[in-house]
Amino acid sequence: MKAVNDAMANDDVYAGTEGVGFDNMGGDKFTMPMLLIAQDTSEVVRDKVNGIESGCYYNSVTKENYGKKITLVIAYFESVWQIWKPNMGGFVGRVRPNSIPVNGDVFKGMTTKDGNMNDVIDTWLYFVLIKDREDEGVLMMPLTSNSIKYAKVLNGMIHDSRMSSGKRAPLFYNYWELGSGKTKFDKGNSYSFGEGNTALIKCMGMVPGEVYLENVKEATLIAPTAVMGSVPAIEAPTSQLAIADSSEKY
Repeated sequence: MKAVNDAMANDDVYAGTEGVGFDNMGGDKFTMPMLLIAQDTSEVVRDKVNGIESGCYYNSVTKENYGKKITLVIAYFESVWQIWKPNMGGFVGRVRPNSIPVNGDVFKGMTTKDGNMNDVIDTWLYFVLIKDREDEGVLMMPLTSNSIKYAKVLNGMIHDSRMSSGKRAPLFYNYWELGSGKTKFDKGNSYSFGEGNTALIKCMGMVPGEVYLENVKEATLIAPTAVMGSVPAIEAPTSQLAIADSSEKY
C-alpha cells in the first residue's frame, strides 16, 4: 500500500506533463513493431520460434505468438508502395502510390524504372492496437496482394459502422476480430484473415471511451508520422506515372 501511495505522490509531481518532451520524436524516430501473419516460408515458422505456425499472428520485434485469431482496434490506415530489392532481397523504402514511374502494374507486378529493377509492392498499412493490451502500443499491420481482397471487406464493414446515435462511426470506433485462413495458389499457400471467397472478420463491439482517450487517440497522432518517415525516402521524379485502380481485379 505504501508503494502505491508513493507512486501516486510522484504522479502528482508530474501532473500536467503528460507527453511533454516528445515534440521532435514522432513515429519516424523509433522502430514500430509489425503485426504479421506467418507464412510457410517465414523464418519464424522455419525456426519454430515460440510455437509460431503458418497462419499465426505474431509481433515482428518480440516474436510473440498471438495465435490464429486476434481482436484489435484500427487507429489509422494508409496505402503505399513499398520498394524491395529484387526477389525481396532487402527493404529499400516507401513511396506514395503512383509517385514514381514503374514497369508493369499493380495487378501483374511492378518494378522500378531506375535501372535497379527493384520490386514495387502495393501495400495497405493498418495501425492497430490489440484488445485488452492497448497500453502496449501501436503495431503496423501491412497487407499485400491476396490479403487486400479481404481488407476491402474489412474496410467496407468499417465504413458502414454506425454509432448509437445513428451517425457514421469513426475508423477506431469498434474492435474487429480477424481469423486466419489458407488460400492455395500454384506457387504455394497464402495465409490471411480469409479463405477462398470468405473473409474471416467479426465486429466485436465498441471501443470504450476511456480506452480511446488513454491509448487510441495518441495512436491516431503517431501513426501518420510513421508512414513515410520511418523508412528511407525515395525521391519521386518530376513526371509521375498514374496507374488506374480496379478493385474487381483483386
